[in-house]
Amino acid sequence: MKRLLVLAFLLISSFTFTQLLMAQQESAFPQKFHIENNTLADEAKKPIVLKGVCIRDPVAMNATNASFQNECVPLDDKLFKTAKEWGANVVRVPVLPMSWKLQGKANALKALDTAVELAAKNKLYVVIAYQASGWPSTDNPSDKSTRATTEELYGFWNEVSKHFKDNNVVVMYDLFSEPVTKEFMKITEKDWLEWIDIMSQLIDSVQRNDSDAICLVSGLSWAHDISFVAGYPINKKNVGYAVHPYPADSQLSTYKNFKLIASLAKKHFVFMTEVGYDIELFVNMTDVQKRMLETNPDLKQQMDDLRRQSGNKLYFSDMNRRFLDSILANEKTAAYFKEIIENYQKEFKKTIDAGNISWCAWCMSCAWRPSLLKDKEYNLTDSGEYFRKIMQEKK
Repeated sequence: MKRLLVLAFLLISSFTFTQLLMAQQESAFPQKFHIENNTLADEAKKPIVLKGVCIRDPVAMNATNASFQNECVPLDDKLFKTAKEWGANVVRVPVLPMSWKLQGKANALKALDTAVELAAKNKLYVVIAYQASGWPSTDNPSDKSTRATTEELYGFWNEVSKHFKDNNVVVMYDLFSEPVTKEFMKITEKDWLEWIDIMSQLIDSVQRNDSDAICLVSGLSWAHDISFVAGYPINKKNVGYAVHPYPADSQLSTYKNFKLIASLAKKHFVFMTEVGYDIELFVNMTDVQKRMLETNPDLKQQMDDLRRQSGNKLYFSDMNRRFLDSILANEKTAAYFKEIIENYQKEFKKTIDAGNISWCAWCMSCAWRPSLLKDKEYNLTDSGEYFRKIMQEKK
């Protein structure tokens, strides 16, 4: 009897120890990751899907710029703690080319260190993104804060990859946020081949500093289109593809893009580094505008007035707010937009449920649209509520 009791005790002790060991291994932070086929995996080849939020540029947030700081939540522990409470395991940290230039290397790296330290404190991984748009060495698009020359692009990643080489909290680099040619949404096979040639050389440069660096290459047309990946992938280790499937063009093209992303993710590592929505993004879709006017012709004058305006400030203007209020005040158009939003949510959910697709919702801010926050008190927008709910779902 004693032998049986001793044996039972040893078995229970062994089981308990194994369970504790497994729990410790599962919670070990930070892990070192690599890309294996279409999957992000740790050193034990255990796969992980990253899900989280984008924050605003910490370099600008950390600067003594009152106007910038007044329109977003501060760069502090609460920001990262809130992301963790939402269920995030990653935070995407964008750096605007202009911020890097204005603040200088030392101040910029100090701000990035602060962000990475706050993330580590809350057991969150970090994706550092060079928040550039346009095409290296060209003048488009018009927003000068996101323009970058080839020299600036290489300079940024040379410093960042050396600085964070041995820091496993920084899990990967998003090399160039939103490439766009002079033709904007009209892209060709030739454009993609030119783009991956530029990116391949940049990846070589980064991986000379850090041979294990994971690099993300964005799709074209503001990172919306990764369709050419299937025919022309980049055959290098630890390379994945970044895509921003915001509502664009039409509902049909947006949903087709989600299906393409799910299909490509069966063979390649795909990361939706920015995803989100708000009513204005839907309003700009051609089929939505047509249906909206059919439902409520009185909106035409306001739409015509808005078309004569331009720039991001329009989003925060009284004119725009009145237009959106008019949409939501009408029972039919309000119901139509509710349906559109629910359809977008369903397509996003189907895409991530297909497996192996990491994502970050844009943006943990009340100013950078589409915003997850209504205000600096962390009250949530509709998209904030939705993405928090998705992050908190148990698999």
